[in-house]
Amino acid sequence: ARPPLPAPPRLVCLAPAAPPTEGAASVPGLVRASVRVSLNAGAAGTVTASSAPFWYYPHPRLDALVGDAAGALDAAGGEALNVTGSGLAALAGADAAFADLVRVRFGALDAPAAILAGDAAVAVLTPVGAAGSAEVRVSLNGGADYTPSALNATFVGLHAPVLVDARFGPQATTLRLEFDSQGTDRAGQTGVFACAAVLDNATVDALRGSGPAEPACYWEDDSVLVAYLDVDTAAAAGMSVGVRAGTLLPRGAPAPGAGGSLYSTAAAAVDADFPCGVGEGLADLCPAPAALVSGPTQLSSCGAGAASVAGLSGEELVLDASASSRGGVRAPSYAWRVDPTTTDFAATLNARLAQLPGNTSTLRLADLEGTTFTFLLQVTSFLGRASPVERWHVTRAPTPAPVVTLTAPSPLVVAPSEGAFISASATIAPCYAGGVEAVTFAWALVEARDTASGAVLASGADADMGPALAGALAAASASLVIGPFALEGGVTYDLRCSAAMADDPSAASETMLTVRAVAQPVFLALGSTRREASSAQALVIDASASFDPNAPAASARAGLALAATVAPALAGGAASLAAFVDGLVIILPAGALAAGTTYVIEVTLSKAGLASATETVTVAAVEAAVPEVTVTTDFVVKRSPDRNLRLVGAARAAGGGGGARDFAYAWTSSDPGVLDHRLTPEGRRVLVVAPSGLAAGAEYVFTLRAESTVDGAAASASVRVVMNRPPFGGRVTVDPEEGQALSQLFAVAASGWTDDDQDDLPLTYAFARARQTGTSTVTALTADASLGQADVYLPEGAWAIFAEVADAYGATARASAQALATPAELDAARDAGVREELSRLAFEAKTNQFFQLQGGYAAALAGAGAGARRLQLLAGAEPGGGRRRRAQEEAANGTNATAEAGVPTLDALRKTTMLALLQQAQVNNAPSRSGTELEATALAALLAEAGDVEAEAQWRALEALEETVRRAAEEPSPAAVDAALEGAAALYGVSARLLAPGTAHAAAAYDARAQLEDRSSAKATLDRLLRFTLRGLVAFAAGDRLPGEAAATFDLEGAFTLRLERLEGADLASGATLAVTTSAGAHLGSLALPADDGLRSALGLGEEDAMSLHLVAFGADYFSRLDPLAGASAALPLAVLAADEAGAALADGADLGATGAS
Repeated sequence: ARPPLPAPPRLVCLAPAAPPTEGAASVPGLVRASVRVSLNAGAAGTVTASSAPFWYYPHPRLDALVGDAAGALDAAGGEALNVTGSGLAALAGADAAFADLVRVRFGALDAPAAILAGDAAVAVLTPVGAAGSAEVRVSLNGGADYTPSALNATFVGLHAPVLVDARFGPQATTLRLEFDSQGTDRAGQTGVFACAAVLDNATVDALRGSGPAEPACYWEDDSVLVAYLDVDTAAAAGMSVGVRAGTLLPRGAPAPGAGGSLYSTAAAAVDADFPCGVGEGLADLCPAPAALVSGPTQLSSCGAGAASVAGLSGEELVLDASASSRGGVRAPSYAWRVDPTTTDFAATLNARLAQLPGNTSTLRLADLEGTTFTFLLQVTSFLGRASPVERWHVTRAPTPAPVVTLTAPSPLVVAPSEGAFISASATIAPCYAGGVEAVTFAWALVEARDTASGAVLASGADADMGPALAGALAAASASLVIGPFALEGGVTYDLRCSAAMADDPSAASETMLTVRAVAQPVFLALGSTRREASSAQALVIDASASFDPNAPAASARAGLALAATVAPALAGGAASLAAFVDGLVIILPAGALAAGTTYVIEVTLSKAGLASATETVTVAAVEAAVPEVTVTTDFVVKRSPDRNLRLVGAARAAGGGGGARDFAYAWTSSDPGVLDHRLTPEGRRVLVVAPSGLAAGAEYVFTLRAESTVDGAAASASVRVVMNRPPFGGRVTVDPEEGQALSQLFAVAASGWTDDDQDDLPLTYAFARARQTGTSTVTALTADASLGQADVYLPEGAWAIFAEVADAYGATARASAQALATPAELDAARDAGVREELSRLAFEAKTNQFFQLQGGYAAALAGAGAGARRLQLLAGAEPGGGRRRRAQEEAANGTNATAEAGVPTLDALRKTTMLALLQQAQVNNAPSRSGTELEATALAALLAEAGDVEAEAQWRALEALEETVRRAAEEPSPAAVDAALEGAAALYGVSARLLAPGTAHAAAAYDARAQLEDRSSAKATLDRLLRFTLRGLVAFAAGDRLPGEAAATFDLEGAFTLRLERLEGADLASGATLAVTTSAGAHLGSLALPADDGLRSALGLGEEDAMSLHLVAFGADYFSRLDPLAGASAALPLAVLAADEAGAALADGADLGATGAS
């Protein structure tokens, strides 16, 4: 028996085999049984005295279809037939009323009418049917089960599509509508589209619910329509769905407008009891939620009442269950309790918990009494399925220890190829009375075990965990960065994070995190999925780019095995291609293919212990000698519609000769409109398509035709590309919607987000802001995290708060909410409070809030201090605690020069202090795109105000920038590149202003003979910045561009302009002139390529070898402004850097002969 269904109370049971008969049967084989119920596993005394009858009947037999049209039934249905056989009245023999339960099914569809006509016949009206054969089956019990038969019916023609099933998807985040096997024309829709194009208004309204967004759908195939659901949907068990009239035709039907009665008007209902369907053995296919808790496992010794005694704010325990799997798209309910057997003051605490509303995903409890607590959480989905109870133990430390919190749920599920980033932060105990309020962090492996068997693989401090994981754990940082392949698929790791006060290591606490590494299937890289090939030539199918995504590149192909079959058989009769497999390459000899035949080759890649991957290649064999044409992709596991699509074609003459320049190339697409968004010119073998032309969830076929310019021979190859669908279903909230800048913490949350493919999990979340009015850039608020909520500071203004929710492969969804940050008056007292808060955030490793508050504070001070007198930065650096205490003392004693007028400004002391704190925060910042943007934004805000400076401050700012760019280089996405370049622009800009001739400090600080390591010289700092820009920043900014793709240009506030480009060896003989222009159109310089192969040969590049070319043009007066000894000067010669495909330097400007502004 399954658990009880929703009201009214019912049980659903799987019937056992028929018991012995309880009496003489009126029909041979008919058995009457009595059903009784126990709610206690059948224990004695728990079985009901009352019972209900239940009948078992012998299988009926079907023999024939009798009627005028029995030989060929109209697919539109409605024809009268008799279905003949025997035993059809077996159940009616027990009770005449059972005759009404007879049903007849043709294929997957029930006959609309079925009337029992004695033991040997049932009269029926035929249902619609797909052209072809359909099994005929009969049910005597109202469709509870159908008896298989050998009788088949044949349908001819087309019919209006019929809905045969409507149910929630396996994760209850989608609604799946299945039409009959005839298939549909998909109402002409591709990719993800508005559901209203297919479904009627009532269905669309139910899907939308209370949300503002139009429901989105996509076709899984010609018979299955999938509707995305979101948290506001009103979709529910028992709902009805219907097709919009005049939209949906059968596959192959006449064009719209001539469809007539073939347009579908189908409707269906979602089962009220099993809305996700029923599996074998009455398995409920609806997902059960899983409760996941994140939070501290230890509290400080402060205890209840300490706050009032010490005059400090009280301690708060925060347990976050927002990462729990919801068991569906709509918000679940959360039931929090404590275990009374292991919890102090349990009765009082349970009374508090019982008052919480059901949507309390984050538990906040202040001033807890006691020392031991066991919290219990059960999550119940919107479909009524409940999770197992999760237990979370919290104890109170014997010392005033900091409380540790992690930005990840436990367990955290990761892919070995992705690694993991886990950030810890600490809240200093309110009763801590030490001197320096700084926290140190440490990580350790407690245990590693096989996920499937539970066998312990490693444990304790001396565990053999591999150098990569050991190195990550050894880093003394609040941030744990586990690199790719440091974790092994199929292994679960228990990690411990400890935090202690820097000046009192005994004041320490810890928390635990479980990380589960889940192995990914092998990746089969075939490239072309359809090709033309000559029967007189060998055919090569190259899968050598395939890999195991769970292993590093050096061993990613170890253990891979390739197998293939072909249909129809080869000319020699072989259907298996085992004899033609050589490693990861299949080579079919000349003559193996018969001209005029199209072959389907099924290729399977496998590796022991991992899921295999299978793809098909269609080969059309022709008699003529044709070029060998192939198309390859960038071979990513899944393609995000947020990124450029890159395809590379290749062609070889039939005899193997010729090069890339011996062919004319032309691309086509199954969706011609996609090519309107190409970023490469026509006629190139490389095709790059911008995200603006790619639809999430869409499937495209791109075909490259190559025609020889020597003999005119031509052939084509195609590749199928499926775009990943981003997460969906969620929303963004901000609480409160209005608060004061620099002091109010706004709780932002992205809830309800999910993905219809479990391989795309886990999701990551990042928040950003942009002003609601005018043109405003989107600025990061938080780094990427596994939890979809954060407390953030906002600068003054009306803001749109964005959530970016990304799946494991980078497909990203975005949503927004609004917030208003009212002005904050920065008097001396509030200024001191903000600086104290910044120091606390930096040393508690709360990096997101630090960067948010620091950026807003710097901007506020810059505005308040306009026109205020400038101060020199203090030379030298003090420990963070010393700077912090000195700043506090000056604020308290009134000795800060900027406080004399009563208006704080962004003076030298504050700038120096905040640069030091920023570097402290950098240590713990997330190595991600959004983390880099957040860091660069805070640095730019700090550097934006001009003033005379010591070189030490410039050096410190450069160190911060280099660290920012180093992080960006680890994830060189366009946004990360932009953020890093913007950070460089800010530092170049402030360098130009602060060291310009005429300022009091510039001439003394600018030493033309300074060595690169001289921290005291502004010239040394600038030299280091230039070298870093040319050899570091520029090198990664080009990203993964392909030869022929339009050059990228970055204009850094007039300081210099970058042109980043990828070329092929053949391009070096094009005679083209590559120009560098600013965003305003000003020409800065150019490079003329030769019209012969001399340069390509000098660099040792083949025609199809790739290289990167970076042109860096400096502004005409940039160095004259920076060097007071130089006076007016022309621009620097155009700097030219060339690198091969692996990034190794090929040449610099001198080698390429670039001079002046030529």
